[in-house]
Amino acid sequence: MSLWLCIRFPQLALDCQPHPISYGNEDNHEQPVVVIEQQRVIAANAAAMAAGVKLGYSSASVRALIDDNTLLLLQRDPKQEQTTLERLQLWAYSISPTLEPWNNNCLQLEIGRCLRLYGSVESITQKAKLALTQRGFTTQMGAAYSRTGAWLMTFLADPEQALDSHTAVGQRAANLPISLINHDHREDHRQTVTRLQRAGIEQFHSLLALPPASLAKRCGTAFVRWLASLTAHHDQVSADYQLPTHFYDALWFGFDIRHTDELVPAISQLLNSLCQFLKNIQRETQCIEWQLLRAKGPPQCVSVRATGAYNNPARWQELTLLQLAQCTLADNVEGLALSVRDFQEPTTTVSDLFSLERTGEPRQALLDRLKNRLGLMAVQHIGLRDSHVPEHHHQSSTEFAPSSSDVTPPQQRPFWLMAEPQPVRQEQGQLFWNGPLTLRHGPERIEDNWWQRPISRDYYIATDAQGQPLWLFQDRHNRHWYVHGVMA
Repeated sequence: MSLWLCIRFPQLALDCQPHPISYGNEDNHEQPVVVIEQQRVIAANAAAMAAGVKLGYSSASVRALIDDNTLLLLQRDPKQEQTTLERLQLWAYSISPTLEPWNNNCLQLEIGRCLRLYGSVESITQKAKLALTQRGFTTQMGAAYSRTGAWLMTFLADPEQALDSHTAVGQRAANLPISLINHDHREDHRQTVTRLQRAGIEQFHSLLALPPASLAKRCGTAFVRWLASLTAHHDQVSADYQLPTHFYDALWFGFDIRHTDELVPAISQLLNSLCQFLKNIQRETQCIEWQLLRAKGPPQCVSVRATGAYNNPARWQELTLLQLAQCTLADNVEGLALSVRDFQEPTTTVSDLFSLERTGEPRQALLDRLKNRLGLMAVQHIGLRDSHVPEHHHQSSTEFAPSSSDVTPPQQRPFWLMAEPQPVRQEQGQLFWNGPLTLRHGPERIEDNWWQRPISRDYYIATDAQGQPLWLFQDRHNRHWYVHGVMA
């Protein structure tokens, strides 16, 4: 048997737009904010309501009640409402995989299959209420065995009664006005509701007491089907929600951000949301992008990269704060967004339980901190290249690339290799370079690069007058001698 939890956002038109928020103290009064559509009020915050604003008022009436210097009048943004609802679906997936939008301002979650995990409906609703309150959303919740029933229960004044799925919907909705049917925008029953009200039927207990056959003759079969879906004890479960191919989530503060320390709570919340998303899709990421949202103008973007792919909010938060410490915040930053588009399959790292490396900082964590503090180009990785020529045997790169196991490090090589071989003077069979040289070991012949400029050298280890070992070679083409490096 399915059990549906409907989460209605009655103030979605207001909550989806950036606006000042109240901190609940006397020194910081909440600014009145009103959302209008076609010059009529469709949403208002508590400060505007306290000033006498009501839904349906004209914009002129609002201005007559509230001084223009303190009033914030916003136009409804349906596109922003839809985008916000899509982000909320992404959040709701952490509770149930079976969900869908409803009536443009609701989410329907099938929670019957989640009760064993969470224990009770109360546990699920408490988790949802806490998370959505932290995001700044006003919510109303209802539970029933059908979607329509759960939606109608969100209009009950008593939250406990709205979530009491063991009590029949008809009994709980008895005193609700039938005018609420007009709020279900999936079907238009306004004319039918008006005729019923003229007949003296104002509440659901009177409506549900009528015989279905009589209702069908008077109101039509479509209306009877709607009532049947309201009181149904089973609702067909829809397909599971399909996660998007990218992650995006945003939070608005309602005030200007002047220091990066003020971003820390929002960073933590968004990263937890991201890592829950990564856990759901069984992926990791190597790059995230922060967007500092401004009230006016384009956002300020900050990219954070790691040497490996991670699903660890603490690691990403540490790297984010290092990167933000190097940035100068733009003006009018009032929100923060997190965007991720590239995902990788998780990698399994096998380590020895008794390894000494477990007591120190992992190498990748150190590299990530250095790169985000000093810049990506400031940290270079040195590796071996498959070449016999000594000056071409090593390479450096900003990206870590493990050397092939087939490349064997050469033996008897100098600690310091000169950028350019230094010529050695030869007189009567004696080699001189800052004094006489004595050959100790060799030769070791190295030949390579035959397809471009052939190289053929005989390398020796020699010592100078102070006993310092040197690495020198004789070019077999011109018979000249050169010092190429200094031995340790």
